[in-house]
Amino acid sequence: MDLKKNVYRATLLLQYRRGSTADEAHRFLLDYMGDQAPSRATCFIWYRKFRNGEESLVEAHRIGRPPTQKRSVVIAFCEAQPDLSVRDIAARTQTPKSTVHDVLQTSGKVPKLPRVLRTR
Repeated sequence: MDLKKNVYRATLLLQYRRGSTADEAHRFLLDYMGDQAPSRATCFIWYRKFRNGEESLVEAHRIGRPPTQKRSVVIAFCEAQPDLSVRDIAARTQTPKSTVHDVLQTSGKVPKLPRVLRTR
């Protein structure tokens, strides 16, 4: 988890236990963290969680489709064998071709083909 989030969540919990309101805690964080402070709405959300008994500073596990393949596996295949096509990498890692394509695009692994320059 991001260190900044840990800091402001711990600070919010401390302020909550001291009896401060969410507004007071938000102003304290603005003074303490400046523009890195969470929004006022975020402070109110965490105060609501604390009031409901959720005093854990870790976010709850989110429901959703689990990642099918790690980015590092796809990138490792690409770096180990740069001559493989997107389809070959997808077949070997059992990952959808579109996912492999997206991973390679976002990581800057784009095909670089030599071009022949013609003189006139």
